[in-house]
Order: sequence, then structure tokens, then C-alpha cells
Amino acid sequence: MSRPDSTAPASHDRFSLGGRLRELRRARGHTLAEVSRRSGLAISTISKVERGQLALAYDKFIALARGLELDVATLFDQPADHFSTGALALTRAADAPEHETETYLYRMLATALTAKRMVPMFGRIKAHDRKSFTDYVRHRGEEFLFVLQGQLDVHIEGRRPIRLGPHDSLYFDSGMGHVYVSAGRQDAQILVVCAGGDEANLLAAVGPGTGKKTRRKPSTPANRRKRT
Repeated sequence: MSRPDSTAPASHDRFSLGGRLRELRRARGHTLAEVSRRSGLAISTISKVERGQLALAYDKFIALARGLELDVATLFDQPADHFSTGALALTRAADAPEHETETYLYRMLATALTAKRMVPMFGRIKAHDRKSFTDYVRHRGEEFLFVLQGQLDVHIEGRRPIRLGPHDSLYFDSGMGHVYVSAGRQDAQILVVCAGGDEANLLAAVGPGTGKKTRRKPSTPANRRKRT
């Protein structure tokens, strides 16, 4: 689906994310084997991500962040500060880092702050068929889904698909296997907020200062942390 030029993030291929991951891993003194053991991801998978040959689904990059002992936001940005009382993060439409897989395109929001209890994302659902997925996505915690535009089928393991339209929402246990599939001719656009699971546990633990393609526009003062 097209989007206005004024809000389109600058192109930044997945090699850049892979290079950043490799730098973060080496800076922390971790070997591929150590990250594999901590994350549960195969060494070959991590290596492919670092070389820009593979884009991970949400549950897998949460696992990778855990393996690197990093805040999720750090994988996509250079956060300005640790969340605390009075913190504020503004994300302009053109500044949100994008992570694209074969089935989804995520725009990561509020990456200027680490140690958040929630991980908010804008999503465009590229998949139009359940068969586009080899498995369900699963991650501990809770997930809130709000449909901004289009028709969306939510497939939850062991349940009938749930059809959602514009401004419909769903709140569920994200430990249940789930995938999102656009049900109309156009890609559905959604807002998703994940919380209370691997993200919250990881972000609380790392503390301040740790923390197919990816596009990222260089950060600007507008999306850095501000205080009232």
C-alpha cells in the first residue's frame, strides 16, 4: 500500500540492522554460541540475521534481544534515556524504524526510551493467506490489537479466525499461537502494543545504558526524549 512521501521513512536495508546486531554482540563480548544459548535461536539463524540474509518475526527478535541482554529498542535505535517519572518520547511518522518480514511490516514506536513496560508498533499486514506462515507467533505476555484500516483475520491456535474491521480491537494472551492475515484486497494497517512478558522482564532487567529489510531514518531531536 502506498503512503505519502512526507511520512515515508528513509530506505535503510536489512544489512544495516544485521551490522548493528553484530556490533552490539561484539561490544558485549558475546560469541554466537553464547547468544544462541541465551536466546534459543540457532547459531545459523543469528549469523544470517547479522549478514542481512534473514528478517525475524516479533517473537524471534524478542528472543534475540534477550540473548544479547539488550533492551528491544536498542536493536533499532540508539535510545536517549531510561524510562522514569516524567519521561516522554515523541516519534514522528518519518522517524519510526521499520522492520520488514515476508508477512508483516512493523514501524517501531517510542524507541528513544529504554525499559518501557510496553512495546508499541504500527503494522502493515502483507500476508493475505494463512498459508503464508509456517508456524504461529508466540511470546509470553499480553497483546492489544487495534485495526486502523482494512479488514483483518486474527488466527489463534485452536480457535476459529476472528474477523476485525476498522476501529475493532482485540486483547489477548500472546502466549497463544497467533498470526494476522489481511482479509481484504488491501493490506490491513494496525496498532499493536505488547506488554507484560519477555519484553517487560527483559527491559526491567537490563536497566539504564544497555540497552528481509530494515529501514531507519537517522534520529532527530524531535524523536528524542523530552521532559515536561
